[in-house]
Amino acid sequence: ASPGERIDRLDESAGLIRRLLDGERVTHEGRFYALDDAVVRPKPVQARLPILIGGSGRKRTLRAVARHADLWNGYGDPAELRDAQAALDAHCMETGRDPASVTRTATQNIVIRESAEAAAAAFREVTTAHSIQPGEETLDLCGPPEAIAEGLRGWAAAGIAEVIWVFRMPWDLETIRALPEVRAALGA
Repeated sequence: ASPGERIDRLDESAGLIRRLLDGERVTHEGRFYALDDAVVRPKPVQARLPILIGGSGRKRTLRAVARHADLWNGYGDPAELRDAQAALDAHCMETGRDPASVTRTATQNIVIRESAEAAAAAFREVTTAHSIQPGEETLDLCGPPEAIAEGLRGWAAAGIAEVIWVFRMPWDLETIRALPEVRAALGA
């Protein structure tokens, strides 16, 4: 499927998923999906189960986020994320949606070690053990807990509410064990 077709499918499916999760019975005949009196049972426990859409395509993906998502997940450094958010905000305004109603998240590869060099070496070990997809091979933050906390502050200043850390098997227990130190460095 072409990128445009994938986004059109995303747009159609996200709208249907929202309606179904909100308890609506859905009959739909669309380009990609046909539903006849579809219903979700059991209903989600949460009153409104949030929908997260990830990607930074300025024209179509972020337009789908503006129309359907409760959360957006982007990739990149704070400057790249600011640029993507500007496009997202414009799409929200076009649809009559308050841009602040979309929670912004970012997925990041983060490795905690006593030095950036040791963290980078640990990350290289993980990437050689996995089939890393293009774009996933970047180590976004590395080093001691204080350096990680400082980097997280940069994403927060860029409007990112949550950073989703990528952990691959074998689990990086050293990074996991150091999470409380990052939280302490953040004052959390």
